[in-house]
Amino acid sequence: MYQSDMLFVIDGNLINKILSDLSGATNYFDNGELRVYIDENYNVIVADIRAY
Repeated sequence: MYQSDMLFVIDGNLINKILSDLSGATNYFDNGELRVYIDENYNVIVADIRAY
């Protein structure tokens, strides 16, 4: 999600990359670039991409 002209936009390509890395199918992000915060039931709450 990013902000453009006072609107928030969801980048579908970025979401697919995150989901693919989380499933172990790819490695788009280096160590330390993708941080995932989960709740006590292992549901993803936030995906934080520092260097994307």
